[in-house]
Amino acid sequence: MRKLTLFVGFVIGCTQKETENTDTDEASALEEDVEETDIPVDTGATGADTGDVSDSGDDSSDTSDSGNQSDSGNQSDSDGDSGDEQPTDTSEDTNEEPQENCTNSDLLWEVEIRDATGVAAASFPAGTDLYLVGVVRNPCSAPLSFSSNTSCLVASAVMQGNGTGPGSSFLHQPVCGMVMTSWQVQPMGTVEEAISLGVRPTDFYSVDLFFGDTGAHFAWTTFEVLP
Repeated sequence: MRKLTLFVGFVIGCTQKETENTDTDEASALEEDVEETDIPVDTGATGADTGDVSDSGDDSSDTSDSGNQSDSGNQSDSDGDSGDEQPTDTSEDTNEEPQENCTNSDLLWEVEIRDATGVAAASFPAGTDLYLVGVVRNPCSAPLSFSSNTSCLVASAVMQGNGTGPGSSFLHQPVCGMVMTSWQVQPMGTVEEAISLGVRPTDFYSVDLFFGDTGAHFAWTTFEVLP
């Protein structure tokens, strides 16, 4: 009976020891499972944080959307349109059509003041070398002619400034050959005679010019020498 009791006690003790070992093994396995489970959880959290950073990427795409706004680009188009606007041409058309069925009475008798380059104007800078020019112009499609009592186109000319100082007046009385002279003016052309005035002081001037033709034509003009 005692042996049976000892045997039963031995069996019970072994059973308890195995139960304790089993509990210990299960606890260890549970801890390992927890550790292995914690790692992906932490990683998942980090991944979630990274996903939050991708929101900033969305923001950048939003920013690119704002950069794609075409309104400001259209402003450059409007500027380009204004740049395409051409300035208005204010130059006069000098390609005049010639007159038909003309007579000598259609000749134009003119006087011009020009600089040394031949440009006519109404005002000149100080120090400009000036010329007084008698001009007979033919506006017609056929040649026209006239005659003068002398060899000179210009019989005389008078220039007078507002001032009374040196250089403010000028008198032209050429020495001409006393011979009848025929002059022919080509279609849309001119016959001219230039007289040097030199450099004149700052002033406002008037000019009277008398042609030497038999019809005694006359022309006048004004000009200014600027300070």
